[in-house]
Amino acid sequence: MRSYPSMEGMRQGMLSVVSRLPGSRVLCVCDCGNHREVAVGHFNAGIALSCGCIVPKKGDMKLALDDPKLVDIARDWLRQDEATGQLFWKKKGRKAVIGARAGTVGSHGYRQVYIGARNHREHRLCWLIHYGQWPKSELDHVNGIKDDNRICNLREVTRAENLQNIQKASTRSKSGVRGVHLDSRRGCWVAEIRVEGKPQYLGSFETKAEAANAYREAKSRFHIGGDL
Repeated sequence: MRSYPSMEGMRQGMLSVVSRLPGSRVLCVCDCGNHREVAVGHFNAGIALSCGCIVPKKGDMKLALDDPKLVDIARDWLRQDEATGQLFWKKKGRKAVIGARAGTVGSHGYRQVYIGARNHREHRLCWLIHYGQWPKSELDHVNGIKDDNRICNLREVTRAENLQNIQKASTRSKSGVRGVHLDSRRGCWVAEIRVEGKPQYLGSFETKAEAANAYREAKSRFHIGGDL
């Protein structure tokens, strides 16, 4: 029988996952108390945000990302704490409490805030509020901490540069060290790094620590988007 990863406790809008169901569906409870079955894809994409208890008010339309009114709405409703990068509600709304932290943590670990009839990641809203415009490309957290949304910790990067700042090894890594794997046939540790999308061999070493050091040195030379 196929097993599915647990999604218990994950949240989108007013919905919280109670349990995983067969067939790529989840059972959710709405803040109003009603239950609703939702497709996993719809839940993760933020398409399903309530059990249907909220009827949009007239004129409460989803704003396009390039709508200039969104900047004014964000600044009108949200206060940015420059010391922490966190956003707090300035007004009372259907899910907004004055002075309370805005948003919830999404499935990928990024905090998101529902405003302008759609979910936005908190770090992108911080950029919008501070500069008055969306970032032209992707935003990277300099220190790799997803909820550290201070402006000084955010930078515009290309997709390739953003990937360079991934500091943890893949969950599939047996070594637990990024850029290092064990060659069991030869009994040594191998260090590799990707440069412009292509793997570059850095050498074979007797110890994992030596291979990790080789990867760190190469990363400082080739990856302008991140360092360990």
